[in-house]
Amino acid sequence: FGYIMHRTMPDISFPVFLLNGLIPFFIFSSISKRSVSAIEANLGLFNYRPVKPIDTIIARALLETLIYVAVYILLMLIVRMAGEYFEITNFLQLVATWSLLIILSCSVGLIFMVVGKTFPEMQKVLPILLKPLYFISCIMFPLHSIPKQYWSYLLWNPLVHVVELSREAVMPGYIS
Repeated sequence: FGYIMHRTMPDISFPVFLLNGLIPFFIFSSISKRSVSAIEANLGLFNYRPVKPIDTIIARALLETLIYVAVYILLMLIVRMAGEYFEITNFLQLVATWSLLIILSCSVGLIFMVVGKTFPEMQKVLPILLKPLYFISCIMFPLHSIPKQYWSYLLWNPLVHVVELSREAVMPGYIS
């Protein structure tokens, strides 16, 4: 992939490109999957009156977010020490994009949690839906490498927007 990407996008570091696609997808995937089972995993906490089911989702989301942000920072530092160039050109855009991603992840997890309580089989549907989402979220390739006539279909996927905006915030030559 690195050779192909260097040929198609010569000014952009492939490890930075890939990290800014993989980490947002993993944040979405992890938070939404773990939110579905948040109630069953924390049944003991509901003995305390102030604890509500939404609190478990928020706690899970915060924990996952902190872990992935730490991993992102660590990997970006390793990439920087390896000699790859990147510059965070718009930190506020990166934070806002990831914040909206976290809200979206919690929302998807909450929807599947509620539906999964009524129909237990629905809890198994989310991991199945996330598999093809990996390939249509522009993680391994840039959006502009796809013909424009198909953009109208791909842009229904909110992860495409998150990935493209994350890359734009970190790579000066990248325009989404």
